[in-house]
Formats: sequence, C-alpha cells, structure tokens
Amino acid sequence: GAGTQQWVLDDTPGQLRTRLHTSLADSRLELGYLVQHQDASRGGLRGQGVELASAGWGNVHAGQGLLLSTTARAEGASTQLDITEAVAQLKGAERTAEGLHETLLQQQVPGFDANARLTALREALDAEVDGKYADSVAGQSAMKPAGGGREPGEEPVERFADPKLVAESPESIAFATQKSAVAYAGGALHLTAQADVQLSAGQTFASVSGQHAALYAHAGPIRAIAANGPLSLQAHTGPLELLADKSVTLTATDERIDVLAKEKIVLQAGQVQVTLEGGNITFACPGNFTVKAGEQPFRGGVSGDVRLSLPDGILKLEPDRMLDFSG
Repeated sequence: GAGTQQWVLDDTPGQLRTRLHTSLADSRLELGYLVQHQDASRGGLRGQGVELASAGWGNVHAGQGLLLSTTARAEGASTQLDITEAVAQLKGAERTAEGLHETLLQQQVPGFDANARLTALREALDAEVDGKYADSVAGQSAMKPAGGGREPGEEPVERFADPKLVAESPESIAFATQKSAVAYAGGALHLTAQADVQLSAGQTFASVSGQHAALYAHAGPIRAIAANGPLSLQAHTGPLELLADKSVTLTATDERIDVLAKEKIVLQAGQVQVTLEGGNITFACPGNFTVKAGEQPFRGGVSGDVRLSLPDGILKLEPDRMLDFSG
C-alpha cells in the first residue's frame, strides 16, 4: 500500500541514534543523537535525547500513576518512581502552609481546610508512608539492593499508593498557551510558594468565593488602589468594621466625605461623644463644651432623607449539578 515505514540504527561514532518512523501521520520515535533525517543522507543536528512526535493524535496512559520529571539520575540509578526530590518539596509546602494556618487561627481568620488533603497526597507518594511496594512482587523482594550489590537492603522500592500524575522539576516549570487554559479540582486546589505568588491580568481579574474569603498579610502593608475608577467595600447583610491599633485617616483630596446612616451615627473619642439619631444631635462630654466661630446663628430645623440600598446576591451550589469525571 501507499506510505513507508522505517527502522534506522545509526552507529556513527559519537552520534549513535535509533529511529522508528511511519509515514502515516508522520509518526516517529527517535533516540540518541537527533538529526534531520533524509533517506540517503544525514542532515543537521536537531538535539540529543528522545523525541516522540506525530502529526496525528497521541496519548499516554498509565493506570497506576505517571511521573514526569527533569531530575537527572546518574546512569539511570534508583527506581522507576523514585520522587525523593518531589516529596521533599511537598514536605516544605506542608510546613509553609501549616505555619501560615496557625498564624491565621491566632488572628481569628478561618484557616486552610485544604492542608489535610495536601498531607494525604504527600503520604501517597512518600516511601516512608504509603508510597512503596509490599515486601515482595511476583516472588522478588521489593527492597532496594544494599551498597550497590544484589542483596535486598532496608529501603523499599517506591511506587504511588494510588493513580496520580506527578510533574516535578529541580528548576522551573512553564505552562503557556496563546488561547485559554483551565484548571479544575473537584476537591481542593492548593497553591503554596516559599517566596512570591503573582497573579496578573491584562484586563479583568475576578476572585469569587462561595463561602468565606480572607486576605491576610503577616508582615507588611495591604494596599487596595483603584487608579482610574471607584473603590467600593460593601457588607450586604452584616456589619462593616474598620479597626486599627493606632489611627484611621479618611481623606478626600478634591471633593467631600459623606458619612450616611439610616438610623444612627455615633462619633466618640475617649469620654466625648456626638450622637446623631432621628431628628436629634446629642453632645456628651464630662468637660467644657466650646463653640468657636465668627458668628453663631441658630435657625429653624430642616431634614434630609438618607437613601441606602444594597443589591441582593444569592448563590446556590447544587452538588447534583456539579461535574463528575469519576467514570
């Protein structure tokens, strides 16, 4: 039929390579020294290592777990699913998250419910807990050889306790697309960084929580700035509290500051209090009440209506309408 298939073994000194190729969807596997392949000659260098490519579809299935790693192993030493470095990184993430969790609880801020799931994930990968084979597999010991010999030692051979996909690198990991990207978790989505986390959007940034949301900075300021628009803080069904250990400053550089309440406003400093309630203004102080002005006219009373309204927002998350990818 039409098309070709190739199996190339190239033993050029210092440039060993193997190539499996079928012309259907230009599918190929190349190992070793990668060059531009031509039927009658060798082309230019393309790289070194392994390349699996196809102009058609592709998939990788691993029913018991899959590891993608750029951590080198000298001469292919260690075992298939040895992820010692990744487990160490997950332990560091646990310590960071737990430390911040305890700090939040001390400040009466709801903590991280996802921490327990991070621990369960790490234990399923950790050979010191569940991430290992049993004593033997198909009659052969599942313990690593001791001292580079053949006799079983005391360290177990690593494996994932359940099917997981692990991507690990001692350097950076990059995800990029010119279009949209989606990250979804049916349970918890846990993001932890030892240093900085930066989220940037060229247009709109929206963060929505179905229950509570907390923003906490342990050492350093929090700044909310609207450079070219209004800034709004709203509590639709409960109180809005501003609390500072020292001072609170409200400044309007161009126009005015309005303090509105439907029923009552109380201004208090120490033992001095000013109350605005109904149609009355009450001044209360244990010392002198002094009014200084060029004139002190007191005219008849007038009134003004205060109109305050907040939008209604009701969110219903129905478990039976959520997506289920369990199979």
